[in-house]
Order: sequence, then structure tokens, then C-alpha cells
Amino acid sequence: DISAYSERGRAYALKGWYAQAFYDLDTAIRMKPDDGLSYRYRADAYYQAKEYKMAWADLKNAKLFGQAVSDELMEDYQNKALGIKSKKSSLVPFF
Repeated sequence: DISAYSERGRAYALKGWYAQAFYDLDTAIRMKPDDGLSYRYRADAYYQAKEYKMAWADLKNAKLFGQAVSDELMEDYQNKALGIKSKKSSLVPFF
């Protein structure tokens, strides 16, 4: 079940268990490549793991597949991916 992989991946990421999180979130996305929520969870996991380019790519996919993503959050992820200091670094990921 896609939601089980997605939610468990999110839970692993919250604990900082990124390898397990990426395994489950990758599985959810392979099962349903247009699942915006799984992309959003994986984007936030990548962000927390300081993998900013991967986080930005997944956040764009999350938005493409229907997740509400603010322009401010998108800009923060983009700036981190490009190594640009953000004006506001207090944004909190979706978790």
C-alpha cells in the first residue's frame, strides 16, 4: 500500500533515519510515480539530510503532482540547492 510506505518513510525521516526513509519513499514513488505527497515527504527528508538539490527537485515534483507548495518555500529550497543565502531561513519543512 502506497500510503503505508509514504507514512512510514515520513516517520523514519522524522527520527533522522534517512536511509530507511528514502527506501520507503522511493518504493512509494515507484509504485505510484505521480504521488505528490510521497514526493513532498521525500523532499523534506532530503532537506533535513542537507541534500538540497534533491530536495528542490522533489519539491518541484510534489507541486507538479498537486501538492500545495508556497512560493516562499519553493524559493527557500531553490536557494539552498543553489547555495544562495535565503532572506528567511526560518521556514519549517512539511513534517
